[in-house]
Amino acid sequence: MGSRRKILAYSLLVVGVLGTLFFNNNVNIIPFTILFRILAVIIGLVGLIMLFTTLSYKKMKEQQQLKQLIEELKANGEQITVDLSQCHILEHSYTEALESRPLFDEIAIGDLEMLIPGDETMQRDKTNMTKIENVTQSILLYETEVKGIHRRFVSQVINKDKATLMFLLDAQKQTVLYYDKKDPSRCYFVLDFLES
Repeated sequence: MGSRRKILAYSLLVVGVLGTLFFNNNVNIIPFTILFRILAVIIGLVGLIMLFTTLSYKKMKEQQQLKQLIEELKANGEQITVDLSQCHILEHSYTEALESRPLFDEIAIGDLEMLIPGDETMQRDKTNMTKIENVTQSILLYETEVKGIHRRFVSQVINKDKATLMFLLDAQKQTVLYYDKKDPSRCYFVLDFLES
């Protein structure tokens, strides 16, 4: 699915660029070239947007594996109601150099980036023009006794800082945890409320 979408995005981008160049140079030959030129630019922009919003194959595979795990745990696993006030939040922060996309940055953003204030979590490394992003992630740690055995459950990674997460968990109060009976380390916290 992702590779087809990328091929379509590249095709639209090429058609848009070639169409813009063709109708730019053949002004007197074809009537209403301005309409065709606008259409070619729109096609090229749609291709560019599709290209930058398409998930990579690795991310798609990770999402598919997570979806399979959730379905398997819901069908065959055990369910616990979790009191979110009893969860410990562990936070980790790091910086990450993002892939530079000079074509996109120069065409779509250009010098506007200098005029518009940027995101505080993003900085630009002037030496090689890569973007450096400050990333903060958290996990929930929940310890409880299940059928007389002390269990420790660790949530999936949550892309929120500790303060924000504490506020959201306090508002929610409870959630559901699914875990594998044979291997309790395979668990999934239902945290859909964090998305909204």
